[in-house]
Amino acid sequence: MAKKKNNFIIAILAGILALISLITPVSYETSWAGDYYVWMWAFYVIDPAFGDTNYEFLSDTYSDIRMWGLLGALLILLATAILIYTGVKANKKYSDNSAVWIIAGVLLIAAPIMYIIGTTDEFFILGDYWNWLDPHFGIIGPFIAGALAIIAGAV
Repeated sequence: MAKKKNNFIIAILAGILALISLITPVSYETSWAGDYYVWMWAFYVIDPAFGDTNYEFLSDTYSDIRMWGLLGALLILLATAILIYTGVKANKKYSDNSAVWIIAGVLLIAAPIMYIIGTTDEFFILGDYWNWLDPHFGIIGPFIAGALAIIAGAV
């Protein structure tokens, strides 16, 4: 077990992992026609096998995904900032940030859950989002970072 005074390292690692998951796609599809990637913050890339790559933000047609995605991305960004800031501050001078790290961990776990619920077939216009696209690190990373943050706060 880590000493309590070194928990800031786990919190900083959780923040970095959350930041990495925010800049990686949450879902993707690879087919003979090309690749399709979606980020939580409503950005997507279509890379067709033949033709030019298309970079866009989700249109009003997908307002549910955009709303849930932006809300989830803001929660992840907030939790990332909290973890990195308090982790660096705890490195300078020890202070008990256990409750803050646990709250940030819960936010990191809640954000992808909100996104998953917001993109299920009840909300998604074209059918079940998760049957069409496969999960990528952007949806899995916040769960891992959230668990690390909770561990940092609980140890």
